[in-house]
Amino acid sequence: MSGTKRSGSQGGGQAGAGKDEFLFYTSVDDEHYDELQTLLGQKIVFGAVWEDSLADALAARSGERPPRPAPEPAPINAGDDELEELDEDDGPTCDMDLYLEDGVYFELYSVAAYESLDAEPLPNRAAIEAALHALLQRQPSLGDVAVDEDDSLVLVLHAGPKPALYLAVGGWVLEEWDELPV
Repeated sequence: MSGTKRSGSQGGGQAGAGKDEFLFYTSVDDEHYDELQTLLGQKIVFGAVWEDSLADALAARSGERPPRPAPEPAPINAGDDELEELDEDDGPTCDMDLYLEDGVYFELYSVAAYESLDAEPLPNRAAIEAALHALLQRQPSLGDVAVDEDDSLVLVLHAGPKPALYLAVGGWVLEEWDELPV
């Protein structure tokens, strides 16, 4: 994976908080592809779609778009019965976190979600969150890790033996977690 070293701390009480540096990946190389393959089959135990994305924050900072309120994760869990109302005008990508059962989680940025290989991307954050919520009800797992024609990461989430959701990822950070967020 080609990564960009970032300085600073990861706040919000997430795993990895207080670290001085972390790697932000935007493409997959052979070595890290093999490393990601070791995560296959792990159950997804928690997911959170962020209200605001890194892309939104960068656009607001550059003056392309007015700033939005600070991002707060909207946890999606198998026990949740309701989803909050979301802005239907969001674009077809969002940022999210996916927590795997063995203590690893992905911070995923600029994620486009597809329900099948030949489908159009889900149209907005509300649709992505609803699809992820429905999938989490079915005890999904990380079924496959793929790479697109631009060497970008694609996570294939399975419900049982079949693919249920494809996540095309613009960038990501892989961290360890000790406790799930509340």
